[in-house]
Amino acid sequence: MDKKYVLNYLLERQDVLKISAIGKRAGVSNLNHIVNGNTDGRGYPATLADKHLPSLLKEIKRLNFK
Repeated sequence: MDKKYVLNYLLERQDVLKISAIGKRAGVSNLNHIVNGNTDGRGYPATLADKHLPSLLKEIKRLNFK
């Protein structure tokens, strides 16, 4: 899975509170900003680093099996 797939999955299937919780458990505190496409004060979009993908996928799988 790539970043685009993960972000689209979260945007389509999860609510904002769950996105925030997934991000905190995966170590990505600004995941809700990344998914919603928000920008910082200088106008740069929030981006997701490749190193966070494995932990995000692990959290998504954990929630899907509940």
